[in-house]
This record gives sequence, C-alpha cells and structure tokens, in this order.
Amino acid sequence: IMTIRNGFFWADFFVNVFKPQIDILKECLIRKVLPSFDTIKKEAEEIEEKEFKRLCDLPTADDSGVMSEIAEKAKDKGVDYYVLMSDMKNDLVSLFCVALYHLFEQHIFMFYKKEILDPSEDNNPKYMNWGELLKRFSAIGIDLESLSSYKDINVLRLIANTVKHGEGPSAEELRKVRSGYFKY
Repeated sequence: IMTIRNGFFWADFFVNVFKPQIDILKECLIRKVLPSFDTIKKEAEEIEEKEFKRLCDLPTADDSGVMSEIAEKAKDKGVDYYVLMSDMKNDLVSLFCVALYHLFEQHIFMFYKKEILDPSEDNNPKYMNWGELLKRFSAIGIDLESLSSYKDINVLRLIANTVKHGEGPSAEELRKVRSGYFKY
C-alpha cells in the first residue's frame, strides 16, 4: 500500500476547499434557484387570466359559442407556461448534477495526477479516464468501488454523462440502476 506523499495537504484541501465548493453549489440550488419556481402555478394562472381577458376583448368574442373556445385557448396558454417552467426546473436540477459531478471529478483527478500517477504520465490523455483512475487507485490499495458512497458517485457520473451526451452507454447503464429518472 502506497503512502500519500502530501496527506496533510490533501486532507486540508478536501475539507477546506472542495467541501465548501459543494456546500455553496447546494445552497445556490436550494436557496436561489429552486425557490424561483415556487410560484409557477400562480404565474400560469395569471397568464391564463390575462390571455382570457385579451381574447375576450377581440371583436369576435361576442359571437355565441366562442367563449368556450376562448377559455380553452387561455387555459392552454397557462398550461404551456407551467409545463415549460416545470421542464426548465428539471433541466436546471440536471445541470446542477453535472456541476456537482464536475467538481468531484476535477478534484479527484487533481489528486490522481499529483499523488498517484508518475510525473511522466500526468499529461498523457491515455491515463485521464475513470477506468484507469479506478485501476490505479486499486493498485495502491484503495478500492474506490468498495466505498459506501461509490454507488451514489457512479450514479452522479451516469447522470452527468447522460445530461451532457444524451442517449448512449451512460444512459443505458443509468436506466438499469435508476429507471425512475427517465420520463419515457
């Protein structure tokens, strides 16, 4: 088992740099972004009402039978807004997952390059992938896949890759472990 050369530095780094970044990202999502969607139902109702009034002011609104059509069109406008905003909320949460995984990946690869790879290897793209990282950690006695948080980190990796790249190997694997994350 290899000894980490700069163990105190990395312990301090992960506690005082990495964790605060994650905390701020979480706070940004919970306190800033998500609350902006708390009123979308009310906003959709206001849009529906405004559209209903606008359509009622048109000259053809006096025709018999038109009122139900006007009400339906106004309702559709409100529903469209609500659906669009709900989708936007989901998209933003997905992007925050990408950001969270990006922070994790950025810092674990920094550690990997500085402590695990030989200096002659640290700029070689051949070694800059998740599979190689797992293999190298394992070679020094650190089995990342046996950590209790590994499954969650792997799901986060799959989410990030699926959000960024759409359908593909990550989406297929994610469907196997978290099928409920998919609408369709």
